[in-house]
Formats: sequence, C-alpha cells, structure tokens
Amino acid sequence: MTSIICRYKYFKYFKCAIEYNHCVKDQVLYLSLCSRSSDTPYSTCTDKRHLLLSGNNKVTANIDGNVIESEEHQVLLGETIDSNLTFNKHVNDLCKKDSAKFYDFARIAGYMDLTKCRMIMNAFIKSQFSYCPLIWMFHSRALNRKINAIHERSLRITFKDRTSTFEELLKKDNSVSIHQRNLQVLAMELYKIKNNMAPEILNDVFQLRTSSYNLRTNSNFYSRPVHFVYNGTESFSFLGPKIWELVPEDIKKSGSLEVFKRKIKKWVPSKCPFRLCRVYLQNIGFIYSKLNRKLGDEKIMYF
Repeated sequence: MTSIICRYKYFKYFKCAIEYNHCVKDQVLYLSLCSRSSDTPYSTCTDKRHLLLSGNNKVTANIDGNVIESEEHQVLLGETIDSNLTFNKHVNDLCKKDSAKFYDFARIAGYMDLTKCRMIMNAFIKSQFSYCPLIWMFHSRALNRKINAIHERSLRITFKDRTSTFEELLKKDNSVSIHQRNLQVLAMELYKIKNNMAPEILNDVFQLRTSSYNLRTNSNFYSRPVHFVYNGTESFSFLGPKIWELVPEDIKKSGSLEVFKRKIKKWVPSKCPFRLCRVYLQNIGFIYSKLNRKLGDEKIMYF
C-alpha cells in the first residue's frame, strides 16, 4: 500500500491520475492507495483506498477512474489523524484503553507490594501515552484533565493513598505528569536539532539562530510570527522554542545526549506556555502573569 501525506501539487510525482475539485486541492492531508502492479490494480483495492481532507468538506477524488470519498479520520502508523488535526479521537481512544487496564490493575493491586505496583503502573498505564507524544500533545484542556484523572487514580491505587493531592502523589512517585513528560520529550528533540543529531526534516521546522549579538532572549531557535491559535500558537514549531527557553542552562550545555536525557528527566517544567496550562476564568478569558521589568511587581493580563 502507498501512503501519501502532502499537498496536491506534489501528487504529480506519483504514477496515477488524480482529479479533485479545485477548491479543495490544498486541503489534502492523507491519501492511501494500494501498490500498483499487474495483478493488483487500483480497482481491486476498494478497502485500502482512503482520503482525508482538512476541514469538514465532504468531497470525492477520482483516481484512475475510481472514486474515493473523503473520511473524517484515518489511522496511520498507530496515530488516528482527524480532518481538523485536533487528535481528540486519538487521545480519547488512548484514555479508553487506559481506563480498561486501570480497572484490571485495581483488582490485583491489593495482592502486590509497592515495587510491583509501580512496575505494573508504568508498564500498562503510563506507557499508553508514550508513543509519539509530540504529534498529539497539542490536545484540549478537557482531554488533559481526563489524562491526569487516570494518572491520579493509578497513583492512588499504587500508593494506597486516598487523601494526598495529585501533586503530592507525583512527588511520592518521583515523577511528573504526562504533559510535563511530553515537554521533556520535546526538549530532547530540540537538543538533537541544536547539536545536528535530528532528521533533516526537523531542521526545516526549527531554524537555529546565527546572530552573534547578545540578545535578551536565550533561545537558540527562531520563533515564527503567528496570528491564529490552533493553526499558529498551538503548534509544534511555535511552542518548541518557547519550551527550550524554559530549560535551565546547565541542562542545555550537556556534553552528550545521554547526559541530557538523564538531566532532563529530573527537570519539572513550570510556566508552561501551552494553552491548556493557562488559567481560564469563565466569561473573562485566559489569565497570565507578566513581570513588570521596571517596577518589579506582577501584572495580571486578560486576553
């Protein structure tokens, strides 16, 4: 099977005739075809042809005379990609799988000691959220609360503690939340880019600064200007440099990737710029604190 993830203009490199409505050419996210050969033509692979477009448009594509209808979501390499690129369905499916495993874990936790409980929790509960987190980590605030609820219940079962808060349970476990762990993974990728150890495609997403001037910002990456929320500020390329600014300098200057990984796992991110970490008041909006450089006091900003 041949999978294509690209814009319409690149389809000319594939040996098949593809026809779309002109207004949706730039909305193509994912196209899947079976491999062309003399014994398996496209017309016989009706169950292996898929088309995914950004937005809510329902359109069809004509490929070598075969009509393919667009779908709302599609699974690719274990990740459920939806037409709006929110990954809500993917994270919801992860939470459902984790909840089912949690109830099995809760039934047997009373017969195991702390060491075995922690081992089971890490292997069957937390591991569900460790596959390709950089793709789906820009999810909604509601899904983040759902993930934290599963994590908190697992910690309570493990430590047999029904009174401590989620933050206190994390300190007992000497760990961080799933979102904070995702930020650590993002920092690892930025370290690889900075030290020329990352794939070339990531070097196009994050551009290193080459200026020799001593600027106020300590970021090694350019932060591109954006004007939208879900297609701009809540994106991999925009928030990556901001997370890198939060990493302490002694961790950034690690001599090797192994040393960096060892140090970054002990780092607890704070002042996360993600939308899901900001304080939100109903009918008012998001609130964040900004240090007044001149007066030294704290201002409350509403937006």
